Amino acid sequence: MKKIVIVSQTNIGMKSSTFGFDGSINPFKKSLSKQLKENLNEYFKNNNIEYITEVENYETLENIIKNGAYKILISPYLKGAIDLSNLDKNTYYILNEDEFLHSKIDNILTFL
Repeated sequence: MKKIVIVSQTNIGMKSSTFGFDGSINPFKKSLSKQLKENLNEYFKNNNIEYITEVENYETLENIIKNGAYKILISPYLKGAIDLSNLDKNTYYILNEDEFLHSKIDNILTFL
């Protein structure tokens, strides 16, 4: 089974502050990354595709790849805050705001 990892937040700075946006402050509402994860997993299940989607916000991108991720989906709000120079361009996809905010998966499926 191939693992797809969504990264919506990251740790930056010397004190390792969390940076990124993943939805509202309402604890009863699902985060944007969780909604996207559920939409993708439902699509994979309904179409018998051997992928599983997870959310990881605390590991480095390099470690996510080392730990077996097939592809990484990156929040559009992180693209200026993280270094992608060490990653193969075929291993990650930077989501656009519409995909991230509204869990639209068409372009993501094309990437995969």
